[in-house]
Amino acid sequence: MTPSLPQILRPGMAWRRQQQWLALLPALLILLLQHGMDMVLTLSLACCTALASEVLGLKLRRQALAPMLRQGDALLFATQISLLLWQGNPLLLCGGCAIAILLRHALGGSSLFHPAAIALVLASAWQDLPAPTSNPSLAIALLSGILWLGWRGILRPQAMAGLLAGWLLSLPLSGLSAQGLSWQSGSLWLLAGWVMSEGASSPATASGRLLFGLLAGMLCNLFCSLAPHARPDTTLAGILLLLAASVPLLDRALMRPSSGRETRKAAGE
Repeated sequence: MTPSLPQILRPGMAWRRQQQWLALLPALLILLLQHGMDMVLTLSLACCTALASEVLGLKLRRQALAPMLRQGDALLFATQISLLLWQGNPLLLCGGCAIAILLRHALGGSSLFHPAAIALVLASAWQDLPAPTSNPSLAIALLSGILWLGWRGILRPQAMAGLLAGWLLSLPLSGLSAQGLSWQSGSLWLLAGWVMSEGASSPATASGRLLFGLLAGMLCNLFCSLAPHARPDTTLAGILLLLAASVPLLDRALMRPSSGRETRKAAGE
């Protein structure tokens, strides 16, 4: 079948991954200036581990290597995991990265469960990670990347708007101050801008993404109030993984049967 003109003009997944990676460059530069070779080592280890895991996963699934490696999933996920776990043990970083990539392949290669969120939750379960520090420069760098993704038409803002609304609405109920989810936390913006906006990990419809974000913000505040010593970013990552399991149900409930396929394609799937 000859592809339609919109299908021909629609940017490929490799282009989307490239734009998502470019949007992370300001944050990487900030951490490089702040921490020097420690960040270089962290990123190098994560990228090497992710590429090796990607090759192994593709071999086990008997998939062609070149097309998937050119798409850049492994390098993008490795960069995200590096930004989340650069303070942790290098072995923990490599282990979390490898398990997250291989689990994605075990689930068919396009999992509802984002590798960066999986790596953060696994690393936190295995070892107590250092508490995330306030880093306004990193937060602003990631916000600039989010604006870039929005300008390029990759990021859909409903999930982030829902997250903010759910967080604000649940503050009186949870009794939290602004310490639960802080705008100065770089990991918060990474999870909100990249993990929550990943096509396979979030609903296809605008209303579904808004509801997804609302639930994430409210549940995060609730769990942080019940476990005040837990890392807010790890809590949010765990909640996103739990909510990801509900994505097919939300899509089925909120999409019109006749437009489901078109809506999913518009979401970049």
